[in-house]
Amino acid sequence: MTLLRSHRDLRPLYAAADVLAHPSYREGVPRVLMEAAAMGLPIVATDIPGCREVVSHTVTGLLCPPRDAGALSDALATTLHDRSGARRRAEAAAKDVRNRFDQNDVTERIWDIYTKLCHQSAR
Repeated sequence: MTLLRSHRDLRPLYAAADVLAHPSYREGVPRVLMEAAAMGLPIVATDIPGCREVVSHTVTGLLCPPRDAGALSDALATTLHDRSGARRRAEAAAKDVRNRFDQNDVTERIWDIYTKLCHQSAR
C-alpha cells in the first residue's frame, strides 16, 4: 500500500486514475465527486443523498446501494470494461458539474439570495 502525502493540486492524481470509487454511507454534497467529474473521470458512487445530487445513475456515473460490496464491484467492473459508456457518462458529468456547480455561479446565487433577504427584512 502506498500512502500519498498532502497535495495542493489533485489534478495529476485524478488524471492518473481510471475511475473514482466513492462508497459512502452518509454524505453532504461531496466535492470529490465534483472535482472528478470536472476532470472527466468516470464515477462510481453510493446511491445516497449528497452523492445523488452530483451523480445521476447511468447518465453521469453509476450509483450502487450502500453497504453492498457486490454491487460496487459490479459497477466498477462495468465502468472498466465498457470504456465507451464510461467515457460518455464522464463527459456528461463534466458538462453537468460545470453547469450546476461552478464556484463563481454558486457564489453569485448565494449573494443574490442574501441581498433579497436583507431587502425583505429591511422593510
